Amino acid sequence: KYPLSLPAVRRAIAYAIDYAKIAETAMSRYSVPVKSSILIPDAASEAKYYSEEDVKKYGWEYNPQKAVEILAKELGAKKGSDGIYVLPDGTRLGPFTAECPYGWTDWMTSLEVVAQSCRAIGIDVQTKFPDTPVWTEHRDSGNFDLLMNTPAGGLSPAHPWLRFRDMLDSRGVPGVGEGTAYRNWGRYHNDKVADLLDRAVVTDDEAELTEIYRELNRIFMQDVPSIPLEYRPSEFFEYNETYWTGFPNAENPVAPPVHNNAGIRVLFHIKPVKK
Repeated sequence: KYPLSLPAVRRAIAYAIDYAKIAETAMSRYSVPVKSSILIPDAASEAKYYSEEDVKKYGWEYNPQKAVEILAKELGAKKGSDGIYVLPDGTRLGPFTAECPYGWTDWMTSLEVVAQSCRAIGIDVQTKFPDTPVWTEHRDSGNFDLLMNTPAGGLSPAHPWLRFRDMLDSRGVPGVGEGTAYRNWGRYHNDKVADLLDRAVVTDDEAELTEIYRELNRIFMQDVPSIPLEYRPSEFFEYNETYWTGFPNAENPVAPPVHNNAGIRVLFHIKPVKK
């Protein structure tokens, strides 16, 4: 929706967000501050494609001054008497709603940080936490301003290709009001994306694949169709050794720290604590 359809507005929002605060509060330090990249730098299967050089050149980080510079110089916006910027055509930057389901407390906290960060630099963002079915309808129909979601979740071996496809590929995605979308909920489109994705699935040249993923990541960072907020673990693992000991950890990797599948092996390694 205009003016969020303007990449410069989205980039200003991206620079406004305090990612370290999200990591500290919403994620309780489970996540380091996120990078402006679809590629996850510490993920074993995709770290080899990640380029810190590209992130520094094309991406963003928490920098409120840079956000204000984009608004004032690049967009020509002026701050109104209420502290909120207004574009030259008279469009006020907000109120925009940022939504996720009620009760998803880590996401709710993340969006509160987003809203506070944006208002601090002159973009009016307010949080909204509807019931999950309402959020789902808003997401799938495109009836939202800003909406938090996890693209292509899980530990799929198709990552990072699947994440790029779900966030950038417009093929088969209906327009707003034309049907239900199951990915690319912002209806982003770039003519280069389809060919790059198609080439990625057929090449067996690792150097070519690396360049394809870097180009897709550069497109993402330049157009800002979405803004990563956190690295949320697929599963959280904690244990208490008051009564049982021998749980897996870095020094005792006897089983994967998950609650199903191969994680069942945990039950064959833990032992009662001797009193």
